[in-house]
Amino acid sequence: MGKFYGIISLREIKKEVFRDVVYEWEDQIARIEKVPIVNVDNISVTERSDRNIFERIYSFVINKKQFNKLDKTKPIYFAFLTLVNDVLYVQNKNCIPVFIDVWNDRIDYVRKKMSNGTPFFVTSLDVYEKLKGASEKLDVYYLPLSVSDIWKSDLIPKKTIDLVQVGRKNEVLHNFALEYIKTHPTLEYVYSGKNGTTGDLKYFSTTRGEIGAINTRKDYMDLLKNSHICLLSSPGVDSSRKNAEDIDFPTPRFYETAASYCIMLTRHSNHKEFEIQGIDSICYSINSYEQFSAIMDRIGAGEIEVDTKKYGNFIEKHLTSTWYSEFKEKMKGFIS
Repeated sequence: MGKFYGIISLREIKKEVFRDVVYEWEDQIARIEKVPIVNVDNISVTERSDRNIFERIYSFVINKKQFNKLDKTKPIYFAFLTLVNDVLYVQNKNCIPVFIDVWNDRIDYVRKKMSNGTPFFVTSLDVYEKLKGASEKLDVYYLPLSVSDIWKSDLIPKKTIDLVQVGRKNEVLHNFALEYIKTHPTLEYVYSGKNGTTGDLKYFSTTRGEIGAINTRKDYMDLLKNSHICLLSSPGVDSSRKNAEDIDFPTPRFYETAASYCIMLTRHSNHKEFEIQGIDSICYSINSYEQFSAIMDRIGAGEIEVDTKKYGNFIEKHLTSTWYSEFKEKMKGFIS
């Protein structure tokens, strides 16, 4: 059995803001285990458009190469892979990868890459079931996504915004909100959109106009914490994601919104993962404008409020520390 030695991270070479949530998970687990975060070096040949012929050949070779077989006699690491191609940065390491965004067009790539028996994780139950049905015997495990413990609070924050839709915008819910605003003009709805002059992504308020950009995780979480009601959707509904088709799952935003004690109005599928993770126990799934309007009216009348006990139990189940406990349990035959 190998000793868990640390977390391999791409944080020094991958600076996109959507990866920051992953780096929060890494930090949380490093604090729990008191292990280092090991930053990988850039592999320029997989990134550059001006590669010479030798670099292109090398890139082709590492794309085709299988993931390094896990050696339990050596120190073992693990790595969160936000995008499937991130595997190229860690495939020669002695590590257990956790694939996050895997869609239909990348299932076959993951299957071939991991077909040598090295254990790996995916964070979608639909993807897990597709891979378990593959012809090769894959050592694949499933764990859902999570929210870092740093966002856990036992107190409901002060709410100053009525309604928000942050991040990827679901047009169905957006249009429902705008329609409701027509008869409730004093209600504030904050949502993302493009600045008409610059084309930059900004946030807008139906009562205050353009309110600026959300550039950091703190900005994003502060917006959630300040909001009474949050609209959110899963990536597999309303044609919001290409190559999703029969893949859908709760994104971290579901857990972050719960940790911010927002009333959650959602559009999501009836896939099994939503039931298993208790999404319907805490969200109001919206199927029509009439339903949306009726729920908004009930919230406005004080008939629907956040159940702090229910939210607390839900959040506890989906903390990164809980995720890591389950990860260790599944990997107890490999790491100590």
